Amino acid sequence: MASPSLNLGVVGAEVAKQAKKEAVTQINLLLGKDAKKLSSISEVVQLFSNTKVDMEKKLEFVSNAAPDHISTAVLEAEQQLSKSEELCNEAEEILKDVSIQKEKVSGLLGSVEGELELMLQMDAVHCYQAWVKSIQEISSDMTGMMSGGSDDGSALLSRYSELQDILLHVSGRTACSNLERFMLDTLTYWHNRLVQTYSQEFDEVLQSLKYPFISTNTTVLQADPDPGQIKKLQELTSHLLQLNEKPLTLVSKQDVNFDQKRGSPLWKDTLDPAKNSTNLSLSSNSESLSTNDSMFSATSQSPSKSPSKDDQPALVADFEPLLAPLKLLVKPLEVRFAYHFSGNKKTNSVAHPEWCLTRVLSWISSHSFFLNRYIQPVLDEHKLNHVKAQTELSRALVKLTVQKLAADLSTIMTDEDLFCHSLQEVLSFEQELRLSCGYPASQPSVLLVLTQPQVLKHWVSLERKFAVAVMDELVGSPEAWCCLEEGDGWSACGEQLITLLLAVTDRYKALPQPGHRLQFLEVQLELLDEYRVRCVQVSRELQAEPVTSHYPSILSTLHTLISTLEEWGDMPFFLELGVYRAQQRELDLAMEHGSAPSVPLTTVAEAAACSVFDDCVLLYKHVQDEMLATLVQHLMTLLRARFMPYRRDKWFIEPNKSGSSIRCSDVSASFCPLLEVLARQLHSLRRVLAPELFTELWHRLTDLLDKFLFEELVLQNHFSDVGCAQLQFDMTKALFPMFIEFTSKPEYHFPMVKESLTLLTLPLAPALLLRDTLRQTLLSSTGQAGRSAADVPSVVTPEAALTDHGISRISPEDALIILNARNSISTL
Repeated sequence: MASPSLNLGVVGAEVAKQAKKEAVTQINLLLGKDAKKLSSISEVVQLFSNTKVDMEKKLEFVSNAAPDHISTAVLEAEQQLSKSEELCNEAEEILKDVSIQKEKVSGLLGSVEGELELMLQMDAVHCYQAWVKSIQEISSDMTGMMSGGSDDGSALLSRYSELQDILLHVSGRTACSNLERFMLDTLTYWHNRLVQTYSQEFDEVLQSLKYPFISTNTTVLQADPDPGQIKKLQELTSHLLQLNEKPLTLVSKQDVNFDQKRGSPLWKDTLDPAKNSTNLSLSSNSESLSTNDSMFSATSQSPSKSPSKDDQPALVADFEPLLAPLKLLVKPLEVRFAYHFSGNKKTNSVAHPEWCLTRVLSWISSHSFFLNRYIQPVLDEHKLNHVKAQTELSRALVKLTVQKLAADLSTIMTDEDLFCHSLQEVLSFEQELRLSCGYPASQPSVLLVLTQPQVLKHWVSLERKFAVAVMDELVGSPEAWCCLEEGDGWSACGEQLITLLLAVTDRYKALPQPGHRLQFLEVQLELLDEYRVRCVQVSRELQAEPVTSHYPSILSTLHTLISTLEEWGDMPFFLELGVYRAQQRELDLAMEHGSAPSVPLTTVAEAAACSVFDDCVLLYKHVQDEMLATLVQHLMTLLRARFMPYRRDKWFIEPNKSGSSIRCSDVSASFCPLLEVLARQLHSLRRVLAPELFTELWHRLTDLLDKFLFEELVLQNHFSDVGCAQLQFDMTKALFPMFIEFTSKPEYHFPMVKESLTLLTLPLAPALLLRDTLRQTLLSSTGQAGRSAADVPSVVTPEAALTDHGISRISPEDALIILNARNSISTL
């Protein structure tokens, strides 16, 4: 093994070699390859010398200062170690002293330990007795107040509040279950007794006020009540509101609030003699109370059980319980309701549900003023602004109504007529309750009875059944397609269908659940689709005579239905249903594939772009277009039959040469039958078609007639100057004025005929020039131009030449044919 000195020598040589190499590198960087920089070698030497001096100074400082710091740190460490050794020695001495002292007193502790435990138990018993005594004193005071006939209800309630505070302090914070039961039973006893007392007084005051106000004598309802009785009523209402919460409910809340703190030493803070209203001194060792708790088990009563919730049907589960004073206000009405609408009373008639519903509405109306004026202010004083006395009374009476209707359902559903009558009465009651009595939409209503699965299913089936039956009766009626008003085109059948759809909507629009409303919407859509099929069947039977039959009335009915459905589709009610319907379809589709929707459900913004009636409207528009096309084709067939003589007129006959000018004063005789048929049919259709449909019809008719006259008359004949003048007279003075009643510019609806007349009546010189331009260009484009055409370069396109004369619809080829059809041009 190499010696340490040898290893140090090797390392030093390596370090020196590395330092030398770095020095050479720095000199090369400073001097570079330029030999002229060698003159600055002295400056480089001076730079390195200065660097060496700085490094030596730093090393000297470190070598002088470091030993001082190190020696100081070592000295401090030694001092701390010395102190720790001293402390350890002291601790050992203390432990020895403790063990010696423990051995000395162990004998003494064994003799007094039992006595100390007994003292602690006696302290706990004293504390226990102090609580019981305090409760008994408060109870005695309250008994004295009650037996003495004191009218000061506030004093009684104050003492009751003290009992309540004691229970809240103790409940959930002690292991003394019997003490807690004793407190709870005492508080429950006084709660029931006070509620009973105040309730009796409350009933007496109501009787003195002649409550409830169900008398048919208006003077009783309008009489001003005794102010003293009203004041007493309000005081009793306030007392009952303070007693509204039962003791067991308070304990339940306390247990929830302090469940996590059970067993913690809270006696000092919550039951301190200086802070407690009972001024009792309690031992801080609260856990010791449990040792002697059994001593008082004989005097404490068993806890009162929680009143089990009545097994109320799910139908009335949404009805919240009333406050104590409001229960007393409703109780007399409940008695009268049971008297009139239960048992064998004549008023308890299943066939007349309106008797019960009307009576409930009258009770709500007759008590609204009393409740709002005298009871509501008391509720507001107790910070119960969210509770409305009139609404609470209404809800209680609605609950009674729901229970009665539910009991009568088994009889009602066996008779369709009775079910429909009861349904209508219930819906009317619901509407009146919301609008006239101000019953909030957030509160449960009688519609709960109608939305039960079996009832709703029966309702939907009856709606479908009766709607189809009514529609069959409407369509089959002899006067089904008679127009109600001339120029409207709205048939009796269509109007009654809209009335039927509105009636269905009015019945189901108040249902709270969108899923229920969608079922009725599907019934409406099925009804509309069935009606469309019936219209198609009837219209096909009338296609042979579409003008003189009810065909136009059916067409107008479809058009009005389309407009009505489009308006309904933009209503918020149907837009909301459209959203739910789209979302339901997405969910159903996802359930079929066994997965959640891969895209977000349809939003309101997306649903606003479409309507629940879009598919139905699309089908209706298709039928409307087909029927309108059939009607237009029928008119064209009639016009074609009257057109043939007019087409065969001798348009090429030259005029009498002796005439100085060509003038026409009469319409061609062969053209009159066509005009007569056209005028009669337009007049007839205008009376039975809707204005929008009639406008669309004559627009389509003029388009076809314009094309027909152009192709079958203008392009198929040669015209003399007389023929051109006669054709212009027939068109401008006879045909065009037929539509002047519908538009101020009828010639614009015959563009090809109008432009043809322009070409036929164009003066000879411009006509020849236009013909040559067209012929030259057309022949050049086909490569058939002769030498004369080639000699004259074309500077104007055919389209531009025609545009100069106001012609844009006729092609250059047809324009050339028309110009060549003029006798005056064809001979040149």
